[in-house]
Amino acid sequence: MLAGGTREFRSESGLLRHVPSSTGGSRSCSEDAQRSEWSHYGLQAAFVTELIHRRKIYPAVFRDYLSSGLRTRHVADYGPEGVSRKTVQRLVHRAASFVAAVEERIRHEATP
Repeated sequence: MLAGGTREFRSESGLLRHVPSSTGGSRSCSEDAQRSEWSHYGLQAAFVTELIHRRKIYPAVFRDYLSSGLRTRHVADYGPEGVSRKTVQRLVHRAASFVAAVEERIRHEATP
């Protein structure tokens, strides 16, 4: 059991998830791997923890890209003022950089 009453589960792909222990009992890793829905925050936290901090597959700056992107999305969706064009342009540039890095990693892994 982790702080905050969560449990760690590792999916078949190795991606780590923290699941609230109040979910009514334990879940197997295979059940966790089959999960088709993730919250934005949960997926972001798992990506950062496992692929940036633990495995060091992606650069640490992506942690900030993800957290600021999520904050910006919340402001854009729910804030009374929205976000500026400059903020959106910066976010799109960061997203393109992030996606390019993930695609490169996938290509690299697919190469025999």
